[in-house]
Amino acid sequence: MRPARLVGRDNLMAGTDCGFAQATQVRRVHPSIQWATLAALAAGAHLASRELWGR
Repeated sequence: MRPARLVGRDNLMAGTDCGFAQATQVRRVHPSIQWATLAALAAGAHLASRELWGR
């Protein structure tokens, strides 16, 4: 919310780098943890959108 207040909600684009560093043959984090992390990120985006845009 702070960046949106600083630059304006229309000038903000959010993204994610989950930091899992996965590869086809390398699994550093269990898939259930990955999906839980992505679900939490999506929920946070939903909350921020509701706060910023009233949706």
